[in-house]
Amino acid sequence: MLKKYQSPAAFSLIIVCFILPFLDVRCNDVSVRTLSGFQLATGTTIKLRNDTLSKDESKDFDLNLTEQHVDPNYFVLIALVLAVAGVMLSLLLPKAPELLMGLIGFAGLLCLLLTRINLNHSIENDAGRYEQYILSLKYLYGYWLAVILFTFAGGYNFLHYIDERQEELRAEDKQSGSSP
Repeated sequence: MLKKYQSPAAFSLIIVCFILPFLDVRCNDVSVRTLSGFQLATGTTIKLRNDTLSKDESKDFDLNLTEQHVDPNYFVLIALVLAVAGVMLSLLLPKAPELLMGLIGFAGLLCLLLTRINLNHSIENDAGRYEQYILSLKYLYGYWLAVILFTFAGGYNFLHYIDERQEELRAEDKQSGSSP
């Protein structure tokens, strides 16, 4: 009975992780803005406030650049959609196919890993444009919890699928062995 609710619970917790802080955007090792998973998935505007920097550090910044639009990250958006699909399918289908749930879990994990590669690559490409600034990203607990939960959801469902198939094979062997 408990097995029935583990998969939707994991996918539900993943959705909650998207509300939590996902990413910290840093400039010259000073936090400029913390973004949630939802903000990364839908896009947002980062506003540079003078109060986030000390007076010595704010002298180094071009104060004309006070806003930067962040486009939606499609990998994060797909991961969020996969988490929602995982909850809905596991609750709506009378017997949720474990193989499908496992694929959804590992696809979400892959999307989050591709997000990290994509964002790090874009920061490296932008480094030439902002030579006087050291831009960096710090992945926060919302991101890491989502990675762990997607891994759990994928692994748990695949293991459950393998157990189900082994039981079916044993039942077939018993039937074929008992009938002459």
